Amino acid sequence: MTYFSERELGARPRTREEITESAWRGIASVIQTRINDGSFGFSFPDICNDEGRNTTIGTNTGLMGSAIVGEFPYLEWPLNPHGVVPDLYDVLDLIEFCYQRVAHVKTREWHDYMGHNHLFYDPERGRAEFRALINRIFARNEIAFDLNEDGQISRLAPIVLRESLEAATIATGDTILDHLLEVARHKFLSGRARINAQGKAHC
Repeated sequence: MTYFSERELGARPRTREEITESAWRGIASVIQTRINDGSFGFSFPDICNDEGRNTTIGTNTGLMGSAIVGEFPYLEWPLNPHGVVPDLYDVLDLIEFCYQRVAHVKTREWHDYMGHNHLFYDPERGRAEFRALINRIFARNEIAFDLNEDGQISRLAPIVLRESLEAATIATGDTILDHLLEVARHKFLSGRARINAQGKAHC
């Protein structure tokens, strides 16, 4: 879907390298919606306890919460879309974590005795849907990151710079220098260089 402003004015420039309050609310909403509808039951199954069934009926929020707290000790759980925006790298890592564990949920059958649906999953479709929603939030909030098809976050360099970096041939004649420059280019384009308070890059 494209809004009128996008059709009229084009895409917004994506230059921000921080997670804004509005972006965090959107990201938390995407994740929470999929917790609620059972999409994370693919990795964290809540199991029907009717004897002999052993079928997933939703997301086990206790299991998922424990996994997230174990991986991201500085994140508040349950996620709080209205609280302090978490650290940039915690948010981006959380997105990658969720991408690997989400799946499109489908109803297998209605279990009348227990009053719930039995579910099955399409992980490829679920990841594609999750990726599209996250990248939509990045784009609408002018954030210079992108979730790719491998489930990894990459930094969007300015278009001209990105094209130049990707097309550049590194051949200084010094093998060690060529290797260092190639590593630096890869880290910059993949978003792995951290920026400290003074604006200096750390690879």
